[in-house]
Amino acid sequence: MPDVTKIGMNALSRCVYLEEICAPNVSTIDERAFAGFIMLEKVTLGELTDVRGEANSGGGIFDDDIWTQYIDLYLPKNQEVMKGEFDENSNQYIWKPTGEKYFATPDYDNGIFLGYQFNSVKSWE
Repeated sequence: MPDVTKIGMNALSRCVYLEEICAPNVSTIDERAFAGFIMLEKVTLGELTDVRGEANSGGGIFDDDIWTQYIDLYLPKNQEVMKGEFDENSNQYIWKPTGEKYFATPDYDNGIFLGYQFNSVKSWE
């Protein structure tokens, strides 16, 4: 999906046999975009600036971290740490960049991104 910049709510949900997603220009992902994946092994995304949904609540971009622990996540080297908080105005949990480089954090060392535990997180640049 080289030309895609946004993955909407439930856009790819229940594509259970999909093994890889390559969307290097995606910057926005809505709730449950990747819900129901059980075979997914590799996800490549662009520099994320707007992600909707709280991890492990059933409303995050994945169902929960049961399956993400088997996924290798690839992000651009300039990806920033994303901080999530509930927005009263939109009634949504929203993740926004903090200005801190993700690949220099303990979360990177531990394979954690957006509150999910991944098999690994790597830079694709």
